[in-house]
Amino acid sequence: MIKISVFLLIFGGIFLSQNLCGDSSGFLKTEIRELLKKRDFKTLNKKLFELERNFEMDPKNEERLFDGFFSFGTGDPSYLKYIDEWIKYSPKNNIPKIAKGFHYYELAWRARGYKYICETDRKNIELMRKNLSKTAEELIKSLDNGLDHVVLYYLLIKSTTMLGDKKLKKDILEKALKVYPQSFRIRISYLLSISPRWGGSYEEMEQFIEKSQKDIDKNERFKVLSAFIDYDKGDLLYIAGKNKKALEYLDKALEFGEHFILYDKRAEILHNLGKSKKALEDCDKSIELEPESDNSYLIKAKIYKSKEDYNNAVKFYSIADELLPKVESVLINKYWLLNTLTVSKYEANDYDENILKNAVETYKKELKNDKNNPFIYFAMGTLNLKLGKYKIATKDLEMAIKLKPDAVDFYIVLDQSLAPFREWNKIIKYWNQFIKINPNESRAYLERAGTYYHKGDMKSAKKDLIKASELGNEEARRWLQRYR
Repeated sequence: MIKISVFLLIFGGIFLSQNLCGDSSGFLKTEIRELLKKRDFKTLNKKLFELERNFEMDPKNEERLFDGFFSFGTGDPSYLKYIDEWIKYSPKNNIPKIAKGFHYYELAWRARGYKYICETDRKNIELMRKNLSKTAEELIKSLDNGLDHVVLYYLLIKSTTMLGDKKLKKDILEKALKVYPQSFRIRISYLLSISPRWGGSYEEMEQFIEKSQKDIDKNERFKVLSAFIDYDKGDLLYIAGKNKKALEYLDKALEFGEHFILYDKRAEILHNLGKSKKALEDCDKSIELEPESDNSYLIKAKIYKSKEDYNNAVKFYSIADELLPKVESVLINKYWLLNTLTVSKYEANDYDENILKNAVETYKKELKNDKNNPFIYFAMGTLNLKLGKYKIATKDLEMAIKLKPDAVDFYIVLDQSLAPFREWNKIIKYWNQFIKINPNESRAYLERAGTYYHKGDMKSAKKDLIKASELGNEEARRWLQRYR
């Protein structure tokens, strides 16, 4: 079953429809992860061998095979110990080694962050490269030892793309297509890696598409490869904020055929253009094509959040979290919305504190299964703060920061918990800690400026306001105007 937060039981009418969740067995990714954590390696091996055999019998089953391996791409380092035990259990089985490669690949992405490259800190990029180098080294070793697997080749193409090794990437593609000429995943990953943003060109993409069309008898899905030049052009326009023009390219891309990536991107564009109904329709089409793509559910969650339909927003953030666990932006939104719904219910019921207290108790139950989840501590801290339990709230928030010291929202609420007791030095100490980790976060300087102001240190307050303003914080600029 899908492990949606038990907190959802507090609210009526939050259910997952059959068409979104599949049958009673739930998502394949959930099933695979549970088998791993239960150390049921025999069943796990059997399941993955079955997925591989189904793909070899019919290339239409390729996405299902990849869903199985995407299960290991979590942001939770604790999975590594289970995978290592699995490798010891099956020393002659190469599948757990590839699973380990997937795990490291996802950790590399988490180190980089999911922002566009132009918005990503160089420090994060270097950390990603370090993790990817380790991943690629292990995978190439497996390849040299005679291991052939479609997922292995896919991972190597993705890793060498990020590392910028064009020659090695092309060599890997040639080897991959000799063994798996029917693979759509191999071709689409390579095609996108030779787009202009990765140092390639549309001419190079066209040549590869034309070459792939000659193998259409091996997989009819190769037809839709032609859509991805228009997709790439539309995506670049979307990034630039030119949504109307971007939509034209995505409409054109979908004329070549259907693919969940195309529908997801068009849904994001439509949402930006205020066409939420059509955007949700595209998300549903995407889910129909690929039910285990976390991005489709994430887009739906964002749309519902913008419509202030928080029940549905929580539902879809929870599904996205189930499919791709531990993504910060998903968790912070999920728990913020849960708390918003709780507080709304509290206010609608004559400020019945039992509603807040019950919610805190529910979070405590969740912690038993996820004791190192900083977002649960954060959610508890904000509710305890609402209850006026400042010391308990401070303890919760300090634990959240200990587990995740780079989350600015944690510090902001901790600031609110300490301020009534005029603990200015302690608040400044925490903001100093955060700024050391994230020196370019304008809100941190703004908040620290406010603390210096209350402490009576006007010189330091003004200095932080100037810094926040330089980093683009409009509120800081307004405060500076008052100083003048």
